[in-house]
Amino acid sequence: MKQQIVRITTADTKKTYEFPPKAPFVNPDIWEVSLMLRGVGNDGQTKYGFVQQSASKIFVELSTLQAAGVTPRNCKEVSEKQEETVEDLIIRLLEHVGHYPTW
Repeated sequence: MKQQIVRITTADTKKTYEFPPKAPFVNPDIWEVSLMLRGVGNDGQTKYGFVQQSASKIFVELSTLQAAGVTPRNCKEVSEKQEETVEDLIIRLLEHVGHYPTW
């Protein structure tokens, strides 16, 4: 019998999870994050000509999103304590794919 196993290493914890998980282990909620950069024109509208999207997939644990105050739509748990701002999380994820903001 042939079985496909997917291994995902998260960007936040650097832990590797196997899907399907080996019993009795249950994986935490893992989320794929896409980052897209688009320019805004003089009219305030998004430009459609240039889109830069991260080439690699970024996976994070739900707890990381919650710690930054980002709660996915179908998530019932809400974290009261924000350890990282949403902006800091986005910058950290951008750095993960090789985009380093400069000021």
